[in-house]
Amino acid sequence: MKIFKKIILTLVGLIAVIAVSLYLWMKIRADDSEKLLVYYETPALVKVDIDRILLRIGLNALGNPGVYWKQGEHGVKDEGRKLSDLHLPAHLYLFRLPKDTTTWYSYVKIKEKNRDKLLAVLLEKLKLDSSALIQHDQQWEIDASHTHRLIVKGNDTEVLLSLSLDSVNKSERIDVLWSLRSKLLQPVKNLSYYNEVDAAKADVFFYNSVNKDKVALDFKNGAIAIDMTLAPTLVALSSNPKARPLAEKNLFTFYCNGDIRPFLQSYRSTLADYNIPVDTLMKYYGGYLDMQMKDGHVQQQDTVVTYTYDENFEPIPKMELQTQNVPNVAFVFKASPHLLSYLPERMFFKFNTYHQDDFIMITTEEAAVKQEFKLQEKPNALFFSYNSSSTDNGLLDYIPFFAEIEGIQLEGRLDDKKRNHYVGNISMENKRIHALYQILNLRNKKF
Repeated sequence: MKIFKKIILTLVGLIAVIAVSLYLWMKIRADDSEKLLVYYETPALVKVDIDRILLRIGLNALGNPGVYWKQGEHGVKDEGRKLSDLHLPAHLYLFRLPKDTTTWYSYVKIKEKNRDKLLAVLLEKLKLDSSALIQHDQQWEIDASHTHRLIVKGNDTEVLLSLSLDSVNKSERIDVLWSLRSKLLQPVKNLSYYNEVDAAKADVFFYNSVNKDKVALDFKNGAIAIDMTLAPTLVALSSNPKARPLAEKNLFTFYCNGDIRPFLQSYRSTLADYNIPVDTLMKYYGGYLDMQMKDGHVQQQDTVVTYTYDENFEPIPKMELQTQNVPNVAFVFKASPHLLSYLPERMFFKFNTYHQDDFIMITTEEAAVKQEFKLQEKPNALFFSYNSSSTDNGLLDYIPFFAEIEGIQLEGRLDDKKRNHYVGNISMENKRIHALYQILNLRNKKF
């Protein structure tokens, strides 16, 4: 009995020592991350808590060794060794320049001995050959695409990354930032709002110091948790939310009880490309919108003009009636009936229009089923849901990991400070495995 007791105490002691050592090691790494450099006047910051992510993946791996310890060219042992060789910081910070909201930059220090390992990993992960690497003396650059969306510059001890969300060439901007980095970059801990970012407990955290927007993402086993607090600059949610009763098992369900006119104004040119009458909609919109996309398709017929040629090679027009499958989607919004005369027959698809009281419905269905247009009180002013379907719509094929998602839900309401607060969850098909690991390993999925 005494021997058994001694063994238990020894094991508990070892676990305590390991836990304390791990905590101290992570604390030291976190303190070192405070020295990472960012633009001295950056208005927004993204913190990626690498240690937090890797710790959760490691704990998940202990319970699922068959997935994580698999062998092969892209096995977790190879990936883990590559990451450890790079000596990534505990936190990675991405920053923006004051007048550029579409490009994110990140600066890190590396050890000289890790330079070649880093270049090899970058070329492999970006699926580039050695011709994409431009070297001059000790400096090097990788431009990952002809659109210059991802550019990485560096030398033996420093790396600067530029990730652009638009197609505008920002190569000159990153050149200036690189050449003046000793003057323009400062330790992240010197930012006036650093404590706000540092205190966040999330895998990925975004903070905008201008409008105080916050976005937190947490990757869990089989799910991704979302928490956002945003200024009502694009959408002003209603303080007395109401919505129509909507089906729960649609492919997509969405409603918004609030003022979306700032959103329409901001994306005017993009919406106009789809024949959406933005100016008229802003004038007559009544503060409520919902959308339902049901599982499956509906068939629509459309007349197209084709041409044949006679013996003199003169074109002869020929009218053909074609049948195509389109999504079964319906939009309902509260608006003045004056809007009816401005709605085009075709936007994304051919729509049929219906009007009842203060509501307008446009739908791809030929004959609309009976609808309930009375608004009921709801706890949320905004709601979005996606439920995976066995039907192959083909609409989401361009999103690489969407097939692995079982469902998405997002709820929004006004908080006590009259800001929009959104809480959401993305559920993966596989509930056992860490969500980020699933997304990063889709190419050799064998869960």
